[in-house]
Amino acid sequence: MSSRAASSDVAASLVTLSLALLGGLIAYNFTSTYLASQGSHAVLIVNANAALSPDGVILVVSIKNICQREVSSVTLELDGYVVATVEKAIPPGASASFTVMNPPSVWVYGASKGALLKATFTDKSTSTIIFPVSTVGFQSTVSDQTGNLGDRMGQPNPGRRILFLDTFDAGLSGWFLWGNPEGYNIEVSNHGKPAPCLHIFGNGPRGAVAGAAKNVRLPDNITTGQLTVQLMFDYNVHGLPDRGDFKGNLWLRIDGDGEMLFNVQIYDAKSACSGWGDAEARVVLPEPAPEILTLIIYTVDRSDRLQEFWIDNICLEF
Repeated sequence: MSSRAASSDVAASLVTLSLALLGGLIAYNFTSTYLASQGSHAVLIVNANAALSPDGVILVVSIKNICQREVSSVTLELDGYVVATVEKAIPPGASASFTVMNPPSVWVYGASKGALLKATFTDKSTSTIIFPVSTVGFQSTVSDQTGNLGDRMGQPNPGRRILFLDTFDAGLSGWFLWGNPEGYNIEVSNHGKPAPCLHIFGNGPRGAVAGAAKNVRLPDNITTGQLTVQLMFDYNVHGLPDRGDFKGNLWLRIDGDGEMLFNVQIYDAKSACSGWGDAEARVVLPEPAPEILTLIIYTVDRSDRLQEFWIDNICLEF
């Protein structure tokens, strides 16, 4: 993966700043406000939104300078990456909005991202705000329909090409058991949406990770320049209660040429069974793009009881 400094340079070139709050890009509401203060210095996070556009993910963060001194510069971080550094004055009482196109991160339905904003004032003092960017309501570009991915298969997705679509009608199709194999198994099951689907189940050492992985070779003609891929799949997680707690969980990891690029939790149990749901991740790959992506969907063993999950209708687009 490119260094964080390199990512910062790329991302900073895609940032725009205006002194009026942007409208029309909000995909879901961010109602809380987050305040950082240091003496007489304070900055409000008024809005933090993400949305899909034909060009990719748009992140918009709006702030307000509510102190009596001028802000001279602002740095915005997302998941530990500097995505914007803007040297522009924000007078007392004024608002500003930062728009970042395709920040170097992975976007997953239902997840929440950590953001950090550092405001520097004209007297060189600073205010730092840590706040969440929610992706609840982040919709797939497969179609405008709602429901599980299996219900949306076959819908047009203009401008994108499918690398592979796996419904497991042909068996495991190159998927293999990944992680700690002790106590875990992989099979094709009839529990799918619809049947068949991929099934991982077992009870291994506490703390072990186990799941399914598949290697996908990217076409030679798309391995140069910045590349965004989108992974979508249906999932169902089952974890029997252990000492009154539900331990079922599901994670998505993406490796590029053997190096981990992203690792995100998709589901954390609130009940014994999640039921069928759908997940999607929009991933901006490092530049140049890796030749082989390894898609890994796994669970962390946190129980002395059986843990299992089912995966179906996996689609990778670019």
